[in-house]
Amino acid sequence: MKHVKGILQIVYCVGLLSIPIAHAEDLIQVYSQAVSNDPAFAKAHATWLSQKMNFPIARSSVLPSIALTGNGARNYSYVTPPSLAVINNYNWTYGYSLSLNNAIFDMGAWASIRNAEAIVKSATASYIAAQQSLIQRTTKAYFDVMAAYETLYFTLANKKAVTQQYEVSQKKFKTGLIAIMDVYDARSRLDQVSSEEITAKNNLAVQIENLRSITGHYYKKLKGLDKKLTLLRPTPNNIDQWITRSEKQNYNIEAQFYNVIAALEKIRQQSAGYAPTLDFSTGVSEAQGVDSGGDKTRN
Repeated sequence: MKHVKGILQIVYCVGLLSIPIAHAEDLIQVYSQAVSNDPAFAKAHATWLSQKMNFPIARSSVLPSIALTGNGARNYSYVTPPSLAVINNYNWTYGYSLSLNNAIFDMGAWASIRNAEAIVKSATASYIAAQQSLIQRTTKAYFDVMAAYETLYFTLANKKAVTQQYEVSQKKFKTGLIAIMDVYDARSRLDQVSSEEITAKNNLAVQIENLRSITGHYYKKLKGLDKKLTLLRPTPNNIDQWITRSEKQNYNIEAQFYNVIAALEKIRQQSAGYAPTLDFSTGVSEAQGVDSGGDKTRN
């Protein structure tokens, strides 16, 4: 397949020349831009990052928790007794407390962890499936643009030939070599190929827009296939083995499998609401006080 050239002129014909043009030579460059700009893939990536947080959040419910608190206060009193001697009293109080809590047995918490783990695995499988889908969509859109260009290239060449035939038929009719019906027939073929040209231009514009919707760019030139393309046999060269492998490695199916597991664990989590729990809890605290006379109290 020839290099795709002249797309700028064709884009101009369909009213797209005013849009900024980016350059990419080959499929790898186009795909790298698709990774950065495709909305569907960006959504899948954001969903994956969000769902990954479910596991540490669920796991935190069974981790030990330590709490340390401290307090301090000063109380001041000003008293004037009947003897008119002013007495100032104050006292300090301060203390701290340290507590440790940990869940030993909690069916609901462990079911929640398994639920979160399944959700993360499902999101990961969906993310990998989105990567594969992006490769397929980008490749298809890339070659659809080149195929549309080749179709238009052929249509324009055909129109040129048909136009020449029509002009020749007019000259022959003027000299009396052919009948008027032959001129009408040539004109009909020219109208048909003109219609095909419009269809081909519109199709090229659509395919260019499809590629832009994935990559976020318009391209001045796309590198086509080499003139000599070597096709390698698949390994293994057995369609049944490939079907079996695709069934085992289909990430969309895997994502749905983990969704089922997550739903089952959610049911177990809800059922565990009536189950007993066992927690370990310990702590230590101390409080001290000092009054204006220097006396100390301790608890």
